[in-house]
Amino acid sequence: MSGVLTPVTIVCEGAVDRNVLVRVLETRGLPIGPVHETGGKARLDRQLAGYVAAARFGPWVVQRDLDADADCAPALVARLVPVRVAGINLIVPVRQTESWLLADRAAFAAFLGLAAAAMPEDPEALADAKAEVVRLAGRSRRRAIREGMVPSVGSGRKVGREYGGLLAEFVAGSWDPDRAVSGGARSLAKFLERIERFRRFGHWSTPASG
Repeated sequence: MSGVLTPVTIVCEGAVDRNVLVRVLETRGLPIGPVHETGGKARLDRQLAGYVAAARFGPWVVQRDLDADADCAPALVARLVPVRVAGINLIVPVRQTESWLLADRAAFAAFLGLAAAAMPEDPEALADAKAEVVRLAGRSRRRAIREGMVPSVGSGRKVGREYGGLLAEFVAGSWDPDRAVSGGARSLAKFLERIERFRRFGHWSTPASG
């Protein structure tokens, strides 16, 4: 396809997802439009019909973690977006966006101050990649990582107060989507394939990358 591509609107659950999606699109040279964080999947699901309707007039990428809400990404997509619209690409990391970060094993290990052997071999097989990131952060040799990413005892939080900021530092400075694909991020590989089709044709051929 020749000419200038239309900026892509992004919708995602939270800050980590936003930073990862922006990084992926930037590495592929796609122009980025408005970016919206919904603050979680419940609100995203409620507003999804509106995003689908808006995608009839321009390209959208919507990220929604698989979590334990379906056996596989295609099943979740079929439930959430039963009618296909060429303008929307519903991205479903398996099972959370953090699995894509863990898949860049050597870089993430260096960021945490751990040996690469400490990283999970198949991050998409993890039931809770976010919890795995927090567990690994607790073993870090870097005090800032331990204190920033691990929640304090009794706080009731799942992650530390600097979790998002520190992961943003990693994504912007070290994370590489292609290395993550080589490290087992299969759902990311599907997203990258869909991006290449978008670059050729100017729209997403189906609403999901799985």
